[in-house]
Amino acid sequence: MNEQCIQVKNLTKSFSGRKVINDLSFEVNKGEVFALLGHNGAGKSTTIDLLLGLKSPDEGNAEILGMDAAKHRKKVFEFVSLSTVGICCTAFMSIPITIVELRNQGILRRMYCSPCSPVRLLACDILSSSMIAIVSTIILTIAAVLFGYRMDGNVFAFIGVWLLTMVSMFSIGLLVASLCRTTKSMNVATSLLYFPMLLFSGATIPAEVFPAGVRAVIKWMPLGIGIDTLKKVSIGCLDDILISVIILFVIAVICTGVSVKTFRWE
Repeated sequence: MNEQCIQVKNLTKSFSGRKVINDLSFEVNKGEVFALLGHNGAGKSTTIDLLLGLKSPDEGNAEILGMDAAKHRKKVFEFVSLSTVGICCTAFMSIPITIVELRNQGILRRMYCSPCSPVRLLACDILSSSMIAIVSTIILTIAAVLFGYRMDGNVFAFIGVWLLTMVSMFSIGLLVASLCRTTKSMNVATSLLYFPMLLFSGATIPAEVFPAGVRAVIKWMPLGIGIDTLKKVSIGCLDDILISVIILFVIAVICTGVSVKTFRWE
């Protein structure tokens, strides 16, 4: 007997008197690959919003794993995830690439001897990467709000966790830049760190689609910890984020400390 994962019954939703979804019913069993097809305005995105509890139906109901999406939105989000953008990873990647290339070209050594403080020059590169991440996040947030996303959690807590995740990722970038003396070693190090985190952390693919063993590893990846914490904060689950916050803080402190001790200008 097939295990039913999604059940939609007589779902109806209207906007400004116009029915976008009219008496929609379907079922999805475990192991099935299911797709919604239709022209623009057919109601595909609205159906997904209703399934995730982001919008409430006018009539009918949608259930995921036996839970009513509209009534148990927080619980549904523990099992269902939407892909996110790996902004933290992208920003972290620019730091070791820039610094190691400058070191190989002898520019770092000349920066050290220049009248302008080399720390300030490097801070400018970090600031530019941070601005790219911030602007990208703002654009992504605006787009999400325009398409109907609403946050149940504390906005300031979300911003705080986002900043902590960014700082921890930047500290990892600084550590790579400090330990790697050549472009080749930097490429190897960033590939070993960047691609696994980008693929398995939930930055591009929802972590929930991976097997249990992989998910256990993801929970200990720095970016995976950050993304999982951001998701919990966004839906108002603040009870079990303390350990994650402490881990991110410790990563930032240790990586920054080692970076300062091992950094070389040439």
